[in-house]
Amino acid sequence: ILVVIIISLGEFLTVCGESVDFSMVGFLLVLGASFFSGLRWTLVQLLLNKLVPRLPTAFSVMRVLSPSMVFFMVMLSVFIEQPQRNLFDQIAAADDPWYSTLKELILSDEMWITMGLGVGGGFLAVC
Repeated sequence: ILVVIIISLGEFLTVCGESVDFSMVGFLLVLGASFFSGLRWTLVQLLLNKLVPRLPTAFSVMRVLSPSMVFFMVMLSVFIEQPQRNLFDQIAAADDPWYSTLKELILSDEMWITMGLGVGGGFLAVC
């Protein structure tokens, strides 16, 4: 309870002095998100405690959970962000010289840097 009070006091001090328009819908959404996040972690901990053999460290827990988290996050991001639509829209833009052909897009350094950062972070999370 003390942790909740300290966090609430910190949030209050953060917005103190600003003109804040309170929204009950926003408040209920944030409250619900916090509740379900806590519920999710509680259920994960209950399931992890039932594993045989038990996982002794947080690193071993992440090693077990990372593959499924990566799979679901990639599926969710492809569904929400629709990179295939953005890719073909950029290629089809004839007036944009950077994305006029697929070859130029593949050879662009920015794409490979972004891909490398994403794959590198995933590799570090799994290892």
